Amino acid sequence: MKLIHTADWHLGQNFFEYSRIGEQKVFLRWLHTQIVEQGVQLVCIAGDVFDVQNPSAEAQRLYYDFLLGINRECPQAYIIIIAGNHDSAARLEAPRAILSTLNVHVVGVIERSADGTVDVSKLVIPLPNDCVCVAIPYVRQGDYATSQTYGEGVSQLFAQACEYAQQHFPQKKIIAMGHLYASGAEISENDNSERLMIGGLDAVSVNTFPKEIAYLALGHLHKAQRVGAEHIRYSGSPLHTSFSEINYTHGVNLVEIKNDSVQVERLEFAPPAELLLVPRKTAPLPQVLAELQNLPESDDEISCNTPYLFVQVLVNEPQPSLRSDIEQAIQGKNVRFVGFKKIEPTTENTTQTLSYNQTKQMTPLQIAETIYSSKYGETMPEELHKLLQQAIFEIQGF
Repeated sequence: MKLIHTADWHLGQNFFEYSRIGEQKVFLRWLHTQIVEQGVQLVCIAGDVFDVQNPSAEAQRLYYDFLLGINRECPQAYIIIIAGNHDSAARLEAPRAILSTLNVHVVGVIERSADGTVDVSKLVIPLPNDCVCVAIPYVRQGDYATSQTYGEGVSQLFAQACEYAQQHFPQKKIIAMGHLYASGAEISENDNSERLMIGGLDAVSVNTFPKEIAYLALGHLHKAQRVGAEHIRYSGSPLHTSFSEINYTHGVNLVEIKNDSVQVERLEFAPPAELLLVPRKTAPLPQVLAELQNLPESDDEISCNTPYLFVQVLVNEPQPSLRSDIEQAIQGKNVRFVGFKKIEPTTENTTQTLSYNQTKQMTPLQIAETIYSSKYGETMPEELHKLLQQAIFEIQGF
C-alpha cells in the first residue's frame, strides 16, 4: 500500500485580510501531480479541510474540483477524509453518499446505535488490498462518557475501532487517522491556537494508541513531525497559517507499507508566497527602514506569489508615526504588508509601587514621567515632556 498523508488545508482562510485561495490552488495542483506520479492508492486527509464551519462557495468549489480531478485520473485511488475542529462535521458528511461513488469516504460525525453505543463500524473503512483504515474524526464533547477525560475518551474510541477492524478484517494491516493533540508533540511557543484546551487537558498519550496500528496519520498540529514512534506522524499544514510558523517546512508524507515495514518519505512543497519578517532580529527604526527600502520593487499587482511582510521595531520611546514611516518605506515594494509590532528593550523591573496617598501628592506630569521611566528605562525626552505638559494645561483650562 502506498499512501499520501496530508492535513490542515484550511481552505478559504484569509491570512490577515488576504484570501489564500490562489495559494491553495497551487498546493492542490501540486498534490494532484504527486498522487498521479507516485502511483498512490490512498489519500488520507486528516481534518481541517476548511478554515471555518461555513466555508465560501469558492473554497467548496476548490475542494470538490480536487476530489473529482483525482477520481478522473486515478479512479482506483481511495480518498478518506475526517473532520477537524475547524470543520462542520455535518456539512462535511452531507454529500457522503455521492462522494462514495468516487471512492471518497468522509467521516465527520461519531454516530451511535439505538442502544447508545458508538457505531464503530462507520469508523472502519476496508480497502481493496491488505489494509483497512480506522478513521476517527475530531472528538467533541458528548462523543465520550462524562466520567472520562478527553484523552481517555479518544483512546477508547481508537481501541474500540481497532478491535472491530481486527475482528472483521483479521488479515489486514491497520492504517489509522485522527485529528488531535498528541502528548509530546511540538507546538510553537508563540501560537497556542493549535491547543484545543487550556493546560493540556486535550492531550492524548501516544502510549494509549493500539499497537496494531501500522501507520497513524494525524492532523491538527501544523508542524510536520513524528511523535513517540516512527509510525505516528503529523503531516503538517501545506501553507503557513501564522507568522509563528515561519520556520516550518511544508508538504505531505508519502508512506509505503510493505509486509512488516513502514517507510515514510517527506515530499516538500514550497508555498508560493514567502513570509518576510523584517528584521529577523529586532532593531531600531532607522535600521528597520533601511532594510525595508532594500526590498525588491514591483509594478505588478498583488498575486498569490506576493510575499507577506510583518515588521518588528525596537522602540525606546513613543513612535506616533511608526505605521506611516513603514508604509512610506515599502511603497512600490513587492510585498503585502500585514502588520507591525513594537518591541521594548529588556530592562530590569524598576517599577515602584505607589500608594494612593503618594499618587495624591504627585502631579499628572510626575505620574507620567514615572511610568515612562519604568517602561523605557530612561527619562522622558524634553520634547515629549513639553507636549504632555501643554496637553495637561489645556485639559485643566490653564
